[in-house]
Amino acid sequence: MTLQVYAHGLNIHSYADDTQIYITFNKSCANYDKIQSKLKIEACIQDIKNWMILNKLKMNNSKTDFIEISSSYRPRPLINALAVLKDLVECSATVKNFDVVFDKSLSFLTHMTATCKTAFFHLRDISKTPHFLTLETTN
Repeated sequence: MTLQVYAHGLNIHSYADDTQIYITFNKSCANYDKIQSKLKIEACIQDIKNWMILNKLKMNNSKTDFIEISSSYRPRPLINALAVLKDLVECSATVKNFDVVFDKSLSFLTHMTATCKTAFFHLRDISKTPHFLTLETTN
């Protein structure tokens, strides 16, 4: 599968059964280049799908995410959605990668909010346990 990605001039990061395909732009990149990149990504996904069929594997389209990351001070690129086989994948506001939530400007505000919410939930659960414990077990 790696060869399919590199054949399209894209970058890849894989871990276990998770694969991320990405492409970078500089700030002076023309819209034509961005549209061409979108077509490259879509063609690459089609080639990966064909490779998976040949190797008796199945792609889960519902787990496919797409995000554009850029500075919050610059206009976003024109890519609003990707055609993934028969589905259209809209650009997400956030994506999760190894339990880290990435947003479009890498502010990590969404990640910090989710982390604090989870920590508060567990602290609240811990606060309910003292009457189940003896003084000796809490030391």
